[in-house]
Amino acid sequence: MSDGPGASRVDWAAVIEATIHPTKILILEAAEWIGEPVSPWLLGDVFEGQVKKSDVAYHLKDLADKGLLMKVGERPSRGALEKFWRPA
Repeated sequence: MSDGPGASRVDWAAVIEATIHPTKILILEAAEWIGEPVSPWLLGDVFEGQVKKSDVAYHLKDLADKGLLMKVGERPSRGALEKFWRPA
């Protein structure tokens, strides 16, 4: 870390490592690997119960709010709307 003008005093790599959620990483990697729109139900099955579908849904929306995923569709399913997402 330099003390010169314009030098950052923040270790951004450490900030990212400390603040990113492991489930978000799983979702982004799975969405890329699957290569087609994903939903919380699909990802819940892919993660084989290691992550709750409600947590997957929360993180999908948060990733979309941050511009990393975009909603590409929805359909009625199990009395609700199943939303589908893909990498932005």
